[in-house]
Amino acid sequence: MKIASIHLGGRALVWRQSLLKSRDNGWRSWNEYNRAILIRFGAQPFDDPLAELIKLKQVSTVEQYQESFDALLNRIELPVKHAISCFLGGLSDEIQNAVRMFRPETLHDAYCLAKLQKATLASIARRSRPILEKPTPFGRGNSSLSRFLSQGNNYIGSKSFTRNTPLPS
Repeated sequence: MKIASIHLGGRALVWRQSLLKSRDNGWRSWNEYNRAILIRFGAQPFDDPLAELIKLKQVSTVEQYQESFDALLNRIELPVKHAISCFLGGLSDEIQNAVRMFRPETLHDAYCLAKLQKATLASIARRSRPILEKPTPFGRGNSSLSRFLSQGNNYIGSKSFTRNTPLPS
C-alpha cells in the first residue's frame, strides 16, 4: 500500500493523508484500501460518463474542451468512430464544420485539425481588424485636418490662404 501511495497526487494524495490521520492502524488489507479508494473516487450511483460526454460542449478553448473530453472518454469504452463523432459534435460550429470536411479517422487527427482551425480563425480575425480609424469626411469629425479646415484655413504648396466660402456641414 505504501508503494501504491507513491503514485498518488493532487486530490488523491490529500485524501490519503487525511484518511491516514483518522485511522490509527492504517489499512488491514489491500482489499480494504482498494475499497476505500473506490468509495471515494469510483463511479457514483448516478454517474453516467457517456451522457456527460455526449452533452459536453466547447465553451472556451479547444485545448480545455479536449482535456475535458479526454477525462470523460477515459471512463468509458467507446469505438473510435463514435468518440470522434462525439468530439466533433461538441466543438463550436465554426470549428466543427471545417474539421468534419477532412473526415478525421483518429482522435489525434481530430484534435490537431480542431487546433489548426482555431489558429486559422484567430489569424483571420487579426487580419480583419482595421489598422486605421475609419476616415470622416472633410469638415466633420475630430481630426486635426477637419478642425483646421473648419476654421477656414487651407494650404496650397507652402502658401496659406483663407477660404472665402464656408465648408459644407
